[in-house]
Amino acid sequence: MSNGEVSNKLLKVAAGEMTVSGFAEIAPIHLLIALSRVSEEQSSNGADESLTALRLEFDSLGIEPRRFRRRLRALLPKQSSAPQPAAIHRSENTRHIYLLADALAQASGEEPSPSHLLRAMFLSLADMVASNQGGYPGPGNGPADDDIPREL
Repeated sequence: MSNGEVSNKLLKVAAGEMTVSGFAEIAPIHLLIALSRVSEEQSSNGADESLTALRLEFDSLGIEPRRFRRRLRALLPKQSSAPQPAAIHRSENTRHIYLLADALAQASGEEPSPSHLLRAMFLSLADMVASNQGGYPGPGNGPADDDIPREL
């Protein structure tokens, strides 16, 4: 699969997750579920560089994609009877993640790939935590209930 084919697959999977959870737009959580699912697929010739790189990205983060996906899905409402929207759109946050992924790829002189999307996702999350909670989640700094060791 080319990067374009993988990107189309990601959007289809994310759109399916969006529909099942009753959302009107593809949110970052749907994209993250799609990335974890696609990371487990094998290309027809077994040598797809973008899928291999995405799998390695999850591995380097210590994330087991199937367990991660299940935990994310548990956070979403179950709305299986929700009507499917006529057109699929990405949320503003999801569009921001795509723009950041493109910038990351451009900075490294590479073509945008699913690995760049995953990195952009986590960079956006880190930025959101830092800006909304004084840079360190925990008691007195936001909604987190438990202390997170500073080395994490």
